[in-house]
Amino acid sequence: MLWISIVALMSAAAFLGIFFYFDPFEASPFIIVLFHLTLLFALTGIFTLIGYFIRRVLRRKKMPIQDALASFWQGSLLALIIVGSLLMAI
Repeated sequence: MLWISIVALMSAAAFLGIFFYFDPFEASPFIIVLFHLTLLFALTGIFTLIGYFIRRVLRRKKMPIQDALASFWQGSLLALIIVGSLLMAI
């Protein structure tokens, strides 16, 4: 879970850098795609970590890798739904 934490922090930092540095009305399409990709990676990592720690607190009998895989799957889907809804608003 350490690697997911590191990737989530790096993605969140990249997302915040893009969010505060670029003007969305004057940004190129590449910056818009980069904005959505970094948001997707940051949300995936954050939701994965939240889901993993909730699973570890509530159910201690399963193997940690099973909790990590299920949390990654659910975190990815939730992040994809959020970013997908943002993309449909464009």
